[in-house]
Amino acid sequence: MLTRLTLLSPGEAMIKVDGALRSDSMVGLRLSMEQALQSGCSAILFDLSRVSRMDFGGAGVLAELAGLAPTGTQVAYCGLRQRARARLQSTGMDSCLPLFDNVDAARSSDSFRLQAVRGMQAIVLFDAEFPALAGFPVRPEMLDVMDRPMLQHVVEFLVKNGVSQVVLAASQQRDFLRLHFVSQPGLARHLVFVAPEIAQNGLGHVARSVLPVSRELLLLDANTLPDFDLAAMVMQHRDSQRNGTFARGQNGDVAGAAIVDPRKLELPSVHSVGALARHLANWPSVGDFTVDGAGPVISPASLFASACERLHRHAGDSCTRQAALDRGAVIARRASITGPCYIGAGAEIGAGAEIRGPVIIGRDCRVEAQATISQSLVLPGAHVRRGALLDGQIVGDDWAIQHGGNLASAALANSA
Repeated sequence: MLTRLTLLSPGEAMIKVDGALRSDSMVGLRLSMEQALQSGCSAILFDLSRVSRMDFGGAGVLAELAGLAPTGTQVAYCGLRQRARARLQSTGMDSCLPLFDNVDAARSSDSFRLQAVRGMQAIVLFDAEFPALAGFPVRPEMLDVMDRPMLQHVVEFLVKNGVSQVVLAASQQRDFLRLHFVSQPGLARHLVFVAPEIAQNGLGHVARSVLPVSRELLLLDANTLPDFDLAAMVMQHRDSQRNGTFARGQNGDVAGAAIVDPRKLELPSVHSVGALARHLANWPSVGDFTVDGAGPVISPASLFASACERLHRHAGDSCTRQAALDRGAVIARRASITGPCYIGAGAEIGAGAEIRGPVIIGRDCRVEAQATISQSLVLPGAHVRRGALLDGQIVGDDWAIQHGGNLASAALANSA
């Protein structure tokens, strides 16, 4: 019997077996498995498609090898011929062994797909346009979706998929985030909170300072509810040999995540992974929403359920409590939105729309005629059309207030 060890990808090995599989095959197979383990592999596939024959002693070898695998190591037996499988079935051993039709079937199975992610590191990025605003009750990434903050959904997704370390790169909110997760030890033990002096030096410095040097690093937008297959994404990245790979949602659209080579995060080229990482903030987030067919009200629950679809930016009916609208969102005519809520930069608030705070409205928004915004924080650069009403606002500089625009009870309206 001959064996050949091949490293398929980081953490994954294949051992090809050629010849007869008997009880005396144990020494060679065990040696190959130990070599794979010493190489840091936690997923080992035995390609048995070229095994010419197998007796009961060989079947016992397969059972013993599976039992010798350390805790957390996945073993798969692939491509065993029908006659050998029939021998296992006659003894009932087929139900106790991880048998697969071929190597590809094993790699696409749930156990191996999750194993591909085990031990990976991730950095969760916080958009610079989501500042920690004094006096506002809810930070955008902490808005509730299905009774838990959006950020918690992100962290739970990563931990569930086997990511070992999650770096929260939001230095200004470090203490606030640590306080939120301190009562959840199952999540907190996976988290790393970045010191302000580290975060100020750029993403590449964060990766090199708080994570071991590796060839794979997951970048994820804090305001994206993940709906992509992380394990499949990791395997695609390894197979493609690329420097960076975008996540794809279940409908094929780009999701707010990428796997990158951390050694190339700060390259100046526009085609570099650094440029790829800077696009994270522009990807679709949980705030992109559409009216679902179940009724006129978009609740946080339906927002979460719709995260696997491409959520376009038009709201024709109502949106209730604690949602977030992506940058450039279009608030349709006569739409009704009740806070807490965040509306991204460049939003267009249609005629007759009614927004009740507390709401943060991003920079450079356009407020059309007859729209009403109350008890909200409007960032600088807003363009308020004639007939619009902003009541009880805190507003910034550089406003363009057309004749007839109404700033009732506004504070700090320096350019009004």
